[in-house]
Amino acid sequence: MGSHQEPIPTLSKMVSNRYKDTIPLDLDLDTSLAPSQLATLSTILTHRTIRSFHSTPLPSSTLPSLLACAQSASTSSMLQTYSILAIRDPAHKAAVAQLSGNQPFLHSAPLFLIFCADLIDAAIAGQNAAIAAEALGLGVCYVGGVRNHAAELTPLLRLPPRVFALFGIAIGYADSSVEEGVKPRLPMNEVLHMETWDNSEQERNVERYDELLGRHYHRYLKVGRKHWSEFVARWHADGGLEGREHVRGVLEGQGFGLE
Repeated sequence: MGSHQEPIPTLSKMVSNRYKDTIPLDLDLDTSLAPSQLATLSTILTHRTIRSFHSTPLPSSTLPSLLACAQSASTSSMLQTYSILAIRDPAHKAAVAQLSGNQPFLHSAPLFLIFCADLIDAAIAGQNAAIAAEALGLGVCYVGGVRNHAAELTPLLRLPPRVFALFGIAIGYADSSVEEGVKPRLPMNEVLHMETWDNSEQERNVERYDELLGRHYHRYLKVGRKHWSEFVARWHADGGLEGREHVRGVLEGQGFGLE
């Protein structure tokens, strides 16, 4: 929470830190970026999910700044079909947290933003708000748990017909005593396909990613974690949606005419 800022690493170093040893050797990165350009890319490339917050209140300017950035996002046909609920009252936040996975960080984070449908516009606005928060030196954590008990959360938030809570973002000052480094992502060539789809390297890419993410968890003493590929496979096979399997019924009850 101090004012001291570390020098911004080079773009090459930030990208390498995100992908670790899966970064393409021939990756062409611009080395002549202006400081302002590098600062913007740094905010995005150094993103970490924060699950431990100080309860320190945020400056009064934070919420309007985040909302202005969220509303500056692209919107489909200029419809701006989303709403944002700011949850700050501790008692209300505790009730909302109870229906949103009841994760401890939801109680300590001083601000919890809930983004409501339309899906595409809300997601874009949410990402703008998250980047803005990180640019202000705050930590964020997306919370899909707002859909776990949608039937109970909807009246608690007094959502009108045709409004549905899609996800939340917990925002606050990160507790630096509980810190995890930048988590690696899938290799670039597993996500990017040039001109046409090509999954010929998929098995090798996933094996490398399992090993890479395993090393990351081991470094931060997160023992007993399954390989990423096993976790994803079991997630889909078990169908354990933690209550989100009832979302369709809630949407129909809110007046969304689903066929």
